[in-house]
Amino acid sequence: MVTRIRNLNERGFGRLTSTWGILRRVLDADLVRLFRPLYRLLLAVDNAFFAPLWNESEYDDSDLELFRRAASSAKNTVFDLVSSTLSSKKKPQWKRIGEAALIGRCPGDLNMVNLRKFNGGPYAIRLAPRYLDFQEPSIVFMESRELPGILKVTGLKSRFSKNPKARTQYIQLGVYTKSTVIYCNCKCGTRTIGSCAHGIAVLYYLISLVRPQEIPSRSESNSFAEVIDLHDFAVETRRRNRSESFISRKTDMVSKILEENDDEGSSEDEGDSGGDDPMDLEDDSV
Repeated sequence: MVTRIRNLNERGFGRLTSTWGILRRVLDADLVRLFRPLYRLLLAVDNAFFAPLWNESEYDDSDLELFRRAASSAKNTVFDLVSSTLSSKKKPQWKRIGEAALIGRCPGDLNMVNLRKFNGGPYAIRLAPRYLDFQEPSIVFMESRELPGILKVTGLKSRFSKNPKARTQYIQLGVYTKSTVIYCNCKCGTRTIGSCAHGIAVLYYLISLVRPQEIPSRSESNSFAEVIDLHDFAVETRRRNRSESFISRKTDMVSKILEENDDEGSSEDEGDSGGDDPMDLEDDSV
């Protein structure tokens, strides 16, 4: 609930700055003393005439229940199991499993609705298609006799760096909110509430195999729908912003020079007497 309210605040600030130009510019020093009543006025207009940002969610009760249950067990059980096995003398031997066998190991209640309940929020689910599109090669699932019930997943890479690191997930599949546990070797991989974005992407991939009709279509109107490599996207965005800023400053400079020249030309015209001065005629002839 705290996260939803924080999201609400950020969206509120974003709507204010996108609606009112004065909030997008550097404030003039003479307006500093008027900023508080001005801001209260803009907030009042937003509250009166714009659509509300807060909406009740059908997942409120299930999210709170998920957090209460996770608070009672603050350890990632799959992480403890994998760590103890990897530290032993006998290392587990992993064997790749095919798609048919993988579908047979998926629980019957694995679907998009339960994935949302398992994660406690939609953010990582929205990122899942981008993570899957970014993968070269495809994701590989493996199992081991030393760790029954645990699937090892390789081939998933991070999107947040120029040289993406390969991530490995260990997944224990079960009922979506009670016995499904995911451990990933990223910095958020030992979460006990839901999973990191990599783990959610793997579950999203499994749902696409078991229930492909539930995978939502990607909106073509979303300008960020095709963003796959975030590093390259950020570099291109900064380059474009610098270029647009330079062009804007250059355009303003040229406009100012033209206006000054027009003013000087008009003042010279106003100073002409318009008479037939012999000296003027002589200069013209020269």
